[in-house]
Amino acid sequence: MPSFTQLTTALALYSAAAATPVQPQKRGEFSIQQVERSQYLKIGAEQVAKTYRKFGRAVPQHILDAIDNYHSHFEAASVLDAPGTAPAVPSNQYDISYLTPVTIGGREMHLILDTGSADL
Repeated sequence: MPSFTQLTTALALYSAAAATPVQPQKRGEFSIQQVERSQYLKIGAEQVAKTYRKFGRAVPQHILDAIDNYHSHFEAASVLDAPGTAPAVPSNQYDISYLTPVTIGGREMHLILDTGSADL
């Protein structure tokens, strides 16, 4: 009959053999085709109104007024069609983040535009 020591030794040897790294198989190259997404400008008040309608609720008048106010003051097509560039300057000597000056409502703010990916 096998002893406890023999069983433990056999189990340890099996575990060591099973835990050896396996060489990954090389796969062929692949490519991903990108499709340009058409630009769609979301208007906050319209999104809120859409949510109210989705759940069968009446849209409050102040939200409808905000939608009318937006359309009377801004032309969405001119915002989307306007080409432009924005400088991105390092925030410190180590290039940890880049700040982009953006003017909103007459006030300039320095924003960090994050792509959400560390793999770029």
